[in-house]
Amino acid sequence: MKKRYSVIIVSPDNSQKPRQIEFTLTVKKILIAAAALFFLAVSLLAIANVAQASYIKEVQRKIAYSEALEKEIAAKKLEIDRLNGITDLINADLQAIAEYESEINSVLDLPSPAGAAPELSRGGSGEREAPVAASLDEAAVQVAAYTQSMKEIYSASLAFNETLRHLPTIYPTKNGVLSSGYGYRSNPFGGRSSEFHDGVDFSCPIGTPVYAVAAGTVISSSYESGWGYKVTISHGNGIVTFYTHNSRNLVQAGAVVDKGDLIAYSGNSGRSTGAHLHFGASVNGVSVNPLSFYESKD
Repeated sequence: MKKRYSVIIVSPDNSQKPRQIEFTLTVKKILIAAAALFFLAVSLLAIANVAQASYIKEVQRKIAYSEALEKEIAAKKLEIDRLNGITDLINADLQAIAEYESEINSVLDLPSPAGAAPELSRGGSGEREAPVAASLDEAAVQVAAYTQSMKEIYSASLAFNETLRHLPTIYPTKNGVLSSGYGYRSNPFGGRSSEFHDGVDFSCPIGTPVYAVAAGTVISSSYESGWGYKVTISHGNGIVTFYTHNSRNLVQAGAVVDKGDLIAYSGNSGRSTGAHLHFGASVNGVSVNPLSFYESKD
């Protein structure tokens, strides 16, 4: 006979009649197995919950790290863009410096340095970002300051060149030979008298080209008694030069001439003892030796 088991259920307040539930050994085993399975399921669920919570925390940590990394990358990109912008400014300034140097050399007739202007390379981030950033910022300030200095030098060189254009620094003829100096001399027309020679003479054949010794404006161009055909040029700053005894004048009063422009041909017109060019100068209306302008060259 199969063993049978009973479970009596009693109401706590005895308000109901006790109930008796009978079950066999097989049912008992089934109930124990079901309880074991239930306990196992609950244990596995608890373990799964713990594992899932740990997984969620790990995922959250990775997400937070990823977000922090994205922020850092975005910040680095902004810094790289800023540094690239500074590099572009520095390169532009270096190019401007090279152009200023070239212009200054051209204005002052100096030899140009060989090679192109240096250029900074654009780049990404590296291990020494902070020192690079600091050096670039400092370099940008220094290069900008140097660019400004070169600009000022260029402006000064233009002003100097313009002043130089109006200073007598070339001779009025390329083929003449100095035959008579400035100041008192014996009268070339004979006798024992002396006369003040208001200029210098260059002995040269008739028709020798005569050039303006500096840029300026022609004050007069005409035939004058004693001087013959004469050209007078004002160069500014009170400097005036004149060229006389020409065979022919090539410029008119009011004409603007540059240094080295052809203005006349030498001759023997006026009070002259032979073919030559008489070259004179004055500063603020006072006669000066025209060769004094060339003393620094000789």
